[in-house]
Amino acid sequence: MKFQRTDGKNKDFIENCRLLDMDLDRRVGKKIQRDKYKKYNQLDEIKEAIVVYEGNRVIGGGAIRRYDNETIELKRVFVHTEYQGRGIGSRIVSLLMEWAAELIWMSYMQAGFMGVKL
Repeated sequence: MKFQRTDGKNKDFIENCRLLDMDLDRRVGKKIQRDKYKKYNQLDEIKEAIVVYEGNRVIGGGAIRRYDNETIELKRVFVHTEYQGRGIGSRIVSLLMEWAAELIWMSYMQAGFMGVKL
């Protein structure tokens, strides 16, 4: 299994997001009008994403969206149904949190703050 860093323009990440939307429609689409959330799930501002592969097959992914140097949100985390329950989603979240910490640390370093505890 391979966890690959990429961005929101990656075709495999985009496809995984499409599958997430289909899964959400299946689970809650009739109960909740999901259209009102579309503006929050745009991929154009996603600069950090992870795609998970088993062989050449995409089996999951997720992303972080950075709002400023201190605010990062997990976005579009999804593991294909047949791969759920194996810890893949937890690993995606862990890797995204590590990446977010790297980004915050780099922001502090670029601003000249040394020795800041995260």
